[in-house]
Amino acid sequence: MGAGILCAVAVVAPPGPAVGCDIELIEPRSDAFVRQWFADPERALVEAVAPDERPWLANLIWSAKEAATKAIGEGLRLDVARARVTLGLGEAAPVTDGWRPLRVQWGENGETVQNGWFRREPEWVITVVGGGSGTLPPRRIS
Repeated sequence: MGAGILCAVAVVAPPGPAVGCDIELIEPRSDAFVRQWFADPERALVEAVAPDERPWLANLIWSAKEAATKAIGEGLRLDVARARVTLGLGEAAPVTDGWRPLRVQWGENGETVQNGWFRREPEWVITVVGGGSGTLPPRRIS
């Protein structure tokens, strides 16, 4: 793992829809991995960025898919190639403390929607995704 730095993530949420989280080390992902597990728009997004940005973006997309399957309670038993991740990367996306929104859609027409957050750290990407209610999980409970 990286330079020997360990990292962990935990999520505490009120009762209600399930929440899933994931953390991934930013490391290269092969073209074959991206072809096998990413939907066409995700592959296009990864291919459109500079080569040195591809590892973090590919790991972010993978992490969002993993967090989404955990929130559903199925884990990687689901075919994550059928999930489509979109990211709030633009300037219009709300950013607070480094967190940005993301969305995971399942099905041919995106009929199941899960919203969440992602954060990029120097060596890691962290994702938190709601269980399918379509609402954005709260980042902070007051």
